[in-house]
Amino acid sequence: MTVFKNKPRIFFLIPIVLTLIVSSTAPADSRLPDSKSGNYSMVIQWSGGIGEGFTLVQVRWGDHHNYERLVLEFHPVRGLEGISEWPRMEISSEEYPARILISVSGVVGGTKNLFTGPDPFRKSRFISSLNIYGACDDLLLDLVPSMPIVYDIFSLRNPTRLVIDMKRSRAIPPDAERYSLRTLPLHGDQQCFFLKETSKQGIDGRLLTDVSGQVIGEVGLYEDLEEAFSVRDSMVDLKKRFSLIVKTRGPLDTPAEF
Repeated sequence: MTVFKNKPRIFFLIPIVLTLIVSSTAPADSRLPDSKSGNYSMVIQWSGGIGEGFTLVQVRWGDHHNYERLVLEFHPVRGLEGISEWPRMEISSEEYPARILISVSGVVGGTKNLFTGPDPFRKSRFISSLNIYGACDDLLLDLVPSMPIVYDIFSLRNPTRLVIDMKRSRAIPPDAERYSLRTLPLHGDQQCFFLKETSKQGIDGRLLTDVSGQVIGEVGLYEDLEEAFSVRDSMVDLKKRFSLIVKTRGPLDTPAEF
């Protein structure tokens, strides 16, 4: 797993729920806008692309005065050029913690040396961290903002690039704490195993990164502590495979370390 972190600003995080121009019911071969629209939004749920066999070759960040830009550049594997111009990808926003999750299928190669230097977000006003890790043959990019943000997300071709422009938002987050039912840190094949087990049991499980960049699994957020423990005790089969713990988390917090 590769983790790129900015200065710790966990208590400034806010819930982000993103919608782009395309809805969550977008067909598998739908496309992102091909150029910057200027229509910044807080919410996104997009899926599209049909290709596999790409490599993430570089992640670039830049400050453009009134907005910041993050660019993810993908190249097709040699011999697969021309088969598809865009990897299969899902982009979604989540509230607890505030983050954009980008899942890319069929990406090969490692995640090291994607930046030209260390501490790439040291001067960023908007990005707290970018965590990159793999699970079930998918590459997951977990982008955590450091303050209320709106987004303009689009694609560029030749080479294939996903572009995320970010500006400050005036959104005010809710103030209610919730109780997260989660695992201890998951390593290697445990991450994919967790997703498969929760899916097999009809449980809505997801992967997150905690404040140190470690990957954990989560199986729900609850408003009541008693309910959280009750649900944990009911997950008998899952408890046999993973240590499930309950942690308090506010809307501005990323998961704490165990």
